[in-house]
Amino acid sequence: MSKHYDPSLLNGTSELLQRSSSASTSLLLLFIFIILSILNTSVLCQTTATNPTIIITNNKFTLRATNSLIITPQILSAQVGNLTATSTVRSITYYVSDVLNSIFEYSTNNFVNIVTVSNFTQDAINKQQIRFISTGSFSPQCIITAVALIADGSGRVFTTTSQPSVSTFSFTAWTSSSTAPKPLVSYQKYGTYMLIQVTMWKRNFDPPAAVFSIGFSEAASCPIPINTIRDGFQLIEDGAYYAKYQVNRTVQDIINDPRVSKNSRGAVIDAILTVHTTYIFMQQGTTQTCTQLPFTDQYTLQVDLRPTQIEYVSKTNAEITLYPNQIFVDDNNRLQVKINLRLAGLDQAKLYNWAISGPKAFSVVYPIVVDVRSDANYFRLTFMSNPLTVGENYSGNYKLSFEAQNGALSQVYEIEFQLQYTIPDTDPVNTITFDTQADTFNGNDFTKSPVTEFRIGQLVYTRVKVVNVVSSTTGLPTNRRIAPYNMYLCCTLKIQGVPDNQCRYFDKTSMTYQAQIYTNGTINFNNTDVINKLKISNVLIGGSDDDKRSQYAFSIDIDSLRTGKNKRCFFVIETFLTTYSQNKRQTTNTIISDGSFSTTYKAFDFVEQLPTTSRSPVPKASSGKKPTPSSSKKVQIPSTPIPSKKNADNWSCSDSSAHQLFNKNFVWALLLCINVVILVILL
Repeated sequence: MSKHYDPSLLNGTSELLQRSSSASTSLLLLFIFIILSILNTSVLCQTTATNPTIIITNNKFTLRATNSLIITPQILSAQVGNLTATSTVRSITYYVSDVLNSIFEYSTNNFVNIVTVSNFTQDAINKQQIRFISTGSFSPQCIITAVALIADGSGRVFTTTSQPSVSTFSFTAWTSSSTAPKPLVSYQKYGTYMLIQVTMWKRNFDPPAAVFSIGFSEAASCPIPINTIRDGFQLIEDGAYYAKYQVNRTVQDIINDPRVSKNSRGAVIDAILTVHTTYIFMQQGTTQTCTQLPFTDQYTLQVDLRPTQIEYVSKTNAEITLYPNQIFVDDNNRLQVKINLRLAGLDQAKLYNWAISGPKAFSVVYPIVVDVRSDANYFRLTFMSNPLTVGENYSGNYKLSFEAQNGALSQVYEIEFQLQYTIPDTDPVNTITFDTQADTFNGNDFTKSPVTEFRIGQLVYTRVKVVNVVSSTTGLPTNRRIAPYNMYLCCTLKIQGVPDNQCRYFDKTSMTYQAQIYTNGTINFNNTDVINKLKISNVLIGGSDDDKRSQYAFSIDIDSLRTGKNKRCFFVIETFLTTYSQNKRQTTNTIISDGSFSTTYKAFDFVEQLPTTSRSPVPKASSGKKPTPSSSKKVQIPSTPIPSKKNADNWSCSDSSAHQLFNKNFVWALLLCINVVILVILL
């Protein structure tokens, strides 16, 4: 029996098989699409799974006997993590914020030419092109943030930003473990007493710590286990890298101290004080040895002998008042004290038996009547001492006596007075606090803009002026004017901030030159450089009396400072008040008040070599006051452009990468839609 097949059935089966085959193909294509989409997404933006990070690993600045530092990777560096095998770090840029007492400088020619910057790259650090400068008493502050620029194998660019890192700073004045800095000794004078301060520098980087010995005599023998602070010195300030001590000494105590050398006689005594300071520590090695590093500091204190009335005598029949007049040493080497005496109620009496009693012997020259008035008679008396000896002390309480006979009655009168050594013309009660500013010019026309760059053959004209009188709203009193007191000049080996020792002595490790131009209100003629090389000259300033009283100017010749290299030089200028007469237009360089001092700093650059090719401008010196970062112009170092961030996270794909990713995913999504449509139709 033969079998017959329905052709329609065969055709249906064939159609079904074709549909099944097409569906299988569509499913296969869909599967392949899903796999490729996964691989494509993984390759195109792997960073979404790894999230690269950057951490600042080093951010510690250690300054040894300097206020500037070339930044190295050991000082500041960052580490990038979570990178893929195909990713690379193009650059790391550091951004500085919240800056206090700090400056960052950039240079490509060993800091001959510099610019102040607020951001810089790791590459510049590796090339030692970034320098840090502390500008304020070694108390700098700043916060640093790092940004890394990352590229993957396909050329896409990402950025990642670190958490802000607070910089840490540490300082020591010791140039090495065994080279001690000279202690700073300052003297402040207040009429009948003197304040002496000593700043000792801690050995804080190189254990063990040093102990200090301070006093007016030499230190005790080595070793000593603790600080030996003698002769009344007391600790008043204990810092991280220094300790400050002070003592108050009366003029009388200084004069009576046998350790004080006294070079003058009688009415004026020059007392030479010597402060002894010593660092003592145990030197480390195979065996410990005690090391002493002693220093001495001398100061000449001039004191004048002055008479002062102690008792005002008033009796029923007489009034006696004593007025100090003059004290001097005559040609016979005798001390003469002249006083005026007012006698009321004794105009008819005969006066005799004049005498002086007290610590030293004086004879009385018979008084001279200098004036007769209706209210009283006025006399001038002279007391004469025995021949003087060097350093003899004539201070103390004295008594003047005389006898007055009126008819048959006779009565003895006495009045006490004091001879006291005092520091001349000090007035601590009426201290005037003022601030000054120094500016340098290319000539004596001070109406032009100041300059801070000078070349061979140019004179440096410097003007110092009062910029603020703290204790007054109307400026300086009309009988006061400013004048230079102590003035120092130094030039440094490198372009840096004001040296640690304030230019007060020469330091061969950091300076090419140092000189004290003014000493205690007068030009330092003992230093031949000041006269013969620097050729300092006072410069007259025109204008009103107020202009003349509130400023002064001088010029120096800097050609003698040539070394063949560009250098930065500094003035450290202490200004004080002097008396001033508007009528006579005269100035007397006498200290009015020890508190009336102002110290200002001024930097200028001596450019001996001009660079032939350089994109950086010649560095500008700082302003009269110590520079602050807020007044500096911030310059960004050219680097690889950093794309803007697309989200608040620490990473992002770049615009071009995101655009490419969108285009490719759109194509794959379109293919998926086509396959789904085919599958629906076939099924």
